[in-house]
Amino acid sequence: MNQDRRSGGRRSKVARGSGGVAQLPWQSVRNPYPPMQLLDEERMQRLHDASMRILSELGIRVMSERVMDLFATAGAIVDREDKIIRVDESLVCEALRAVPSSFTLTSRNPEKQVHLGGNSLVFGLVAGPPNVHDRINGRRQGNLPDYQNFIRLAHHFNAIHIIGNQVVAPMELPANARHLDTYHANLTLSDLSFHCTAIGRARAMDGINMMAIARGISVEEMRASPGVTTIISVNSPRLFDDAMAEGLIAMAEHGQPVTVTPFTLMGAMTPVTLAAALCQQNAEALFGVVLTQLVNPGTPVMPRPTSSPGSWHGATIYPTAPPMRMPPI
Repeated sequence: MNQDRRSGGRRSKVARGSGGVAQLPWQSVRNPYPPMQLLDEERMQRLHDASMRILSELGIRVMSERVMDLFATAGAIVDREDKIIRVDESLVCEALRAVPSSFTLTSRNPEKQVHLGGNSLVFGLVAGPPNVHDRINGRRQGNLPDYQNFIRLAHHFNAIHIIGNQVVAPMELPANARHLDTYHANLTLSDLSFHCTAIGRARAMDGINMMAIARGISVEEMRASPGVTTIISVNSPRLFDDAMAEGLIAMAEHGQPVTVTPFTLMGAMTPVTLAAALCQQNAEALFGVVLTQLVNPGTPVMPRPTSSPGSWHGATIYPTAPPMRMPPI
């Protein structure tokens, strides 16, 4: 038998094990293609006008007195009895002019800066799954050892640029303190930037303070050089709760980027049509954009609305399903 053609045996096993997983070096990624134009200029303007009408006539309900104070000072119509804020288009346009078109996140390893904006592509881990699964141990509840292993994998694979917020929830830990353990894992088992939790001011500040310590700089210095980001969820339809608002305010005060994410189910949290859902979630996202700029003009902020159809046969949601194929009710 020709030995050169053999693929098994001791020699090949050693060779396979010594080289590890072949991968490209860690690097920034650019998208060479232009953005897809899903709507023409006329339809984009109609969407914008409808969103402005929602903000100025229907308004957004808020649960935070501080948010109402900020908008009242800026000239918005604040109904404190019903906790509704109505925003004029001029205030929205002023805020949009203050938002930077791009920004950079710097972790404790300056060589792994992440640039967001323009044609940059950033790949990261998911956030929030309560369970984990592998072929050896099967499906199980999220836990800290599994979380730590995910962070080790994220650090190893150069295709990952950023860590999500609790890539699997360590369910055995107290809900009000588990973010500290996940932040610690992010900072000691990897050298990447990460999403911190912004359910209230304290958890956001913990993420900011811990990243500043890891980088050896002050929190004030990190205002000019962001290191963490977060996602602010809107309680659609048209509601900002106090915990999310306080988390957003803490991040904006310290110059850390914020993503405002209305997640809507068409027919339940928005009107059933795609057009109406787009207008509502755009209005909700713009409200969050304005709030960040009222707190600290120039704060990086990204709107990321998501609309999904839902099935009332078992309360299933379809976050990636084509909206035009909504299941029958």
